[in-house]
This record gives sequence, structure tokens and C-alpha cells, in this order.
Amino acid sequence: MFAQANAVLGMAATAKTEEEKKGLLDRVAKHRQQLASQVAEQSPELMFIDGKTKLVQGDPRGAQRLLAEFIRTPGDLRDQTT
Repeated sequence: MFAQANAVLGMAATAKTEEEKKGLLDRVAKHRQQLASQVAEQSPELMFIDGKTKLVQGDPRGAQRLLAEFIRTPGDLRDQTT
């Protein structure tokens, strides 16, 4: 689900129309929801997807906050579950 959400975000970032972008962001939301059922809510994967989503939506401050947190988060599953 992470790879799918990330790929669709890439397409949304280059969408030609707002209508196309909205449809792609709806697809991202579905992939994110599926991913959220498989990983912890504060997982690096969700932070990354949420940060990129904020950027595509035109919220650079929100994106910066989430992506900075993503960079500081350990990537090992053990670190997320203990």
C-alpha cells in the first residue's frame, strides 16, 4: 500500500487539472487508509505519505512538519513497537 500511495502522489503532483488532482488524492486517501490498518499510526510510512499529501495539497508548512518528523523517526519496526 505504501508504494501505491506514493506512486499516486507522484501522479497527483503533476496533475494538469484540479479535478484530476482531486481524483488522485482520493485514491491516495484509500491507499493510506489500507496502509494505516497495517502499520502504527505514528509509523514513518504514514508520516511520509501524509507529508507528501500536504505538499501536493498546497500546505508546505504542514508538509515540512511531517517530513521533518519522518526524517527523525527510526525506520526499524522494533523501534516502532517497543
